[in-house]
Amino acid sequence: MRLSLILYDIFLLLVSLAVYGSAFCLAAAFVMVLGFLPWPWLGFALPLVVLLFVLGVIGAVALLTRLLPKMKEGHYPAPASQAFYVWIAYLGINRMVFLMPIKNIVLYSGLLRWLAFNALGARLDYGTSISANVEFTDLPLIEIGEGSVIGAWSLLSGHYLNKGNLYLGRLKIGQRVNIGGYCRIGPGVEIGDDSWIGADCQIAPMVRIGAGCTIEPMSVIPPGTQIPDGQIWPPQDVEVWG
Repeated sequence: MRLSLILYDIFLLLVSLAVYGSAFCLAAAFVMVLGFLPWPWLGFALPLVVLLFVLGVIGAVALLTRLLPKMKEGHYPAPASQAFYVWIAYLGINRMVFLMPIKNIVLYSGLLRWLAFNALGARLDYGTSISANVEFTDLPLIEIGEGSVIGAWSLLSGHYLNKGNLYLGRLKIGQRVNIGGYCRIGPGVEIGDDSWIGADCQIAPMVRIGAGCTIEPMSVIPPGTQIPDGQIWPPQDVEVWG
């Protein structure tokens, strides 16, 4: 594992040079084109320079993502498998976009968010609302449907590591799903349309939540749990007096 971490650091350095270097060159070229403007007017053009830099980052990660082998679901030994190194390569490229303040700029804009997520391999509908401080990993394994809302400080992940084993699983969120703040959602989870997930919920890997379900705040759902359509979690005990 120590060798894999060293290789990851080297890869991260090279990717940083490629991504940020190309984005900076794009922004610098734009500044040179605008060099004829007087300084007061050039100041108004600075937001466009920042926008071009972010678009350059998105374009560079889109190209790098297309060059990598596809990330596949399954269980793999870590670090003794090709899938493990493919995963850390995607992880490094993912961090090029989600490094502050680039992350804030991307997540505050519907268009930039849609471009960035699709560049990184995610399936994200344009009508999705995501708080600017949500954390994502493994975007090629994440799918979020139209009209869904992801609350502040939530974490969505398509992997977990346990005792030298790496599990990669698709995280699929349907349409019009509301996920409250501070939720933790693991790999292999599927949430059906029109479900409501309260704040501070912990949803373990390989959980299936049906359509129209209600998950109460601070719920913990164990691995592999299957919740049918329209159900409430935790199950409600009804006591009848008569």
